[in-house]
Amino acid sequence: MTNFKMKIYCAFRGGVKSDKIESPLQSTIVISIAFFFVFSAFMSIQALQNSLNMEAGLGVKSLACLYSASIVSSLLAPFCIKVLGGKITVVVAFSCHAIYVMSNFYPRFYTLIPTSILLGLVTGPLWTAQNLFITASATRIAEKRMKNLADVLNRQNGIFFSIHGVAFGIGSVVSSIIFHTDITLPSGNVTKLCGILECDSYRQPNTSNISFISTNRPSPQLLHQLFSVYLAFDMIGVVIAIVLLPTLPVSDWIKKKSALKSVYSMFSSLSNVKLVLFLPLTIMTNVQRFVLYADFTKAYITCPYSIGWVGLVMASYALTNTISLQIIHGIAKLIKRQILVAFAAIVNLAEMTLWLFWNPTADHLPLVFVSVIVWGMADAIWKLEIFGTIPVLFSTKKEPAFANVHFWGSLSSAIYFGTASYLCVFTKLIICIALMIISMLLYITLQIKLSREQSLDRPTEQEINIEEKEQLNNMSTD
Repeated sequence: MTNFKMKIYCAFRGGVKSDKIESPLQSTIVISIAFFFVFSAFMSIQALQNSLNMEAGLGVKSLACLYSASIVSSLLAPFCIKVLGGKITVVVAFSCHAIYVMSNFYPRFYTLIPTSILLGLVTGPLWTAQNLFITASATRIAEKRMKNLADVLNRQNGIFFSIHGVAFGIGSVVSSIIFHTDITLPSGNVTKLCGILECDSYRQPNTSNISFISTNRPSPQLLHQLFSVYLAFDMIGVVIAIVLLPTLPVSDWIKKKSALKSVYSMFSSLSNVKLVLFLPLTIMTNVQRFVLYADFTKAYITCPYSIGWVGLVMASYALTNTISLQIIHGIAKLIKRQILVAFAAIVNLAEMTLWLFWNPTADHLPLVFVSVIVWGMADAIWKLEIFGTIPVLFSTKKEPAFANVHFWGSLSSAIYFGTASYLCVFTKLIICIALMIISMLLYITLQIKLSREQSLDRPTEQEINIEEKEQLNNMSTD
């Protein structure tokens, strides 16, 4: 009986050789496919949440609870991985995703809020484990093939986020197929409360001069079909993680840290000026993504057209994001990353400025698709920059650095969704533009600091001449 229990334990930990990843690419491929199924469901539900559960702001409040709970889980993420191991952490988190999907069959405050909190409590450890799986895989490949770690990380993150992006696309297509009866185009003018003037606190005026598109929830039968498919996706992800996911090597840093030391290490790492300068960029990209998922889908798609178009539009975003990840990874080898980041910043600023002056009408649907396609290109750059830079800048303390990224991302998400019911889209866009400007100024400061450090490490021309003279003297002596 003891041997049987040990076999079960080893299966969850990834096999008897619990300190190794058998193949450098195995963890990247397996965790990417597992995330594909689980996040096909989660990201699609998240994008629909604000449109499906508008009554009393249940949708955004549940997301606020989810990300509030993930603040706590981000603090304890390294300790959770130390206690459970990377593989069990992933399996438990995926199981909580399945429970969250079940609660959407009957969304009420007493069902959706508790499961959202539960999901938030495993979100930090899940994403920290994902980052560590990818980093461990990239490190082994870099050592084995004697390649630059930053280039390998870009490649590995490109693989993961490409599959992750396809997941959002597939989940969105599933919702569009099921909601196909609700894909209609409006006739005449749409409400002036769409676009930047869309606010959850507003009530639609009763006037015959304006025609409105119904944003009512689809029928319960259609919703049950959708959530049944998403639940099946989650269960497939759980099975893949249990059967195929290898073990995550536990670093010396994690082995030495208790829960309190883990939290202390995360906050103490903020004394690193580089991390402080880099974190606003991660916060900004996180907020931008939710502006797209929550507000753009509701104010620029569901409101003027119908909820049936959300899936198709977001599928085009996901497809573009996936293709762009591979293209940009290749381009990054030819030009400096800073140029790509500047391009992404300009694109995002231009788009958000456009949205400030855009009142969507019936003939603007092509512009909706163009907007999300361009946004998907920029978002690919942000993903590669953030998750490729952290392990290189903080190679000896990756865990607290990743924990900080997820902590501040969760905090910004909680604040965003907590205030979403009280702010109009116009206000949210202005805040997002301000965050973009601030984060880019700090990012430029970081690049200047790194450039100066590199120049200090290089030998001066006088030092090079002295070294050459010493080599000549040694040769003449010989």
